[in-house]
Amino acid sequence: MATRPPLNHEERVKLWEQFVQVRDEVQRVFDASVRTLSAGGVGVTASLATALKVLDGEGIAAVALFLISLTFNLLSYVTAQLDMNARLRSLREDRSDAVDGTCWTYATTFCNIVQGAALIAGGAVLAAFIASAT
Repeated sequence: MATRPPLNHEERVKLWEQFVQVRDEVQRVFDASVRTLSAGGVGVTASLATALKVLDGEGIAAVALFLISLTFNLLSYVTAQLDMNARLRSLREDRSDAVDGTCWTYATTFCNIVQGAALIAGGAVLAAFIASAT
C-alpha cells in the first residue's frame, strides 16, 4: 500500500469541512429516523392495545421505552446545540481546546446511544406484547 504525502493546509481545511458536513447530515437523519420510529411505536402500541382490549405490563413497557427514546432524542438536540455554542465560543476566543469536542459532545453521544437502545428495546418489547396478547 502506497503512503500518501501529507496534506497541505488547504486540503486539511477542505477535508475538515467535508467531515463536518457528513457528520451533521448523519446526525439529522439519525434523529429524524429515531423520532419517527419511536413516535410510530407509541402509536402502534396504543392502537394494538385498543384493538386487543388489553394493555399489560409489556405494552406499558413498550410505550415507556419509546417515550424514553423520544425524550433522549430531544435532549440530543439540546446537547448538540450547546456543543456547537461551546465550539463557536472557543473559536471566537481564539482557543482550540474545543475543536475536537466538548463535554456536550459526549453528552450528545450518550443521548444518541440511549435513544437508539431504547428504540430497539421498545421494538422487542412490542413484539413480546403482540405475541402474548394474541
